Amino acid sequence: MSIAEKTPSVCNRQGYNVYAVSNKEAIRKLLKIQGGLNGHANNISYLLLVTGNNNYMSNWHERNQAFIDGGLYAMSLIYALEYVGVGACPIHAFFDEPARKFLNIPDNQNLILYIAVGNYPQKVKVPKSPRESYKRKTTFIE
Repeated sequence: MSIAEKTPSVCNRQGYNVYAVSNKEAIRKLLKIQGGLNGHANNISYLLLVTGNNNYMSNWHERNQAFIDGGLYAMSLIYALEYVGVGACPIHAFFDEPARKFLNIPDNQNLILYIAVGNYPQKVKVPKSPRESYKRKTTFIE
């Protein structure tokens, strides 16, 4: 995870936190709350929860910045895990109040996303999901 420490953030505030859950029963409970990967809890070694801390922001004008900085950190963390050969899959952090209570996360932190961490099986079926070209997503203004 030290590779992800280089993630940029607004004014280098680094307003993100990670909760790393390794207890299998806790992972199952959080995935049940989350509602997505219920059948795959046994394949997960860690369930990481990335949060953004609003106390690092100066006022209401920055109300979304914790999500942006936390999202950038999560992306760097996923890239870092993949770089060292560990499987990582981002999962939405839906239904945050029960998860917040279960993990005792303070109200000043926004739950941004989970990252399921584990090892890939030798063979796995994945759906084909083509990526759109940057040309469709970029507007050049001259």
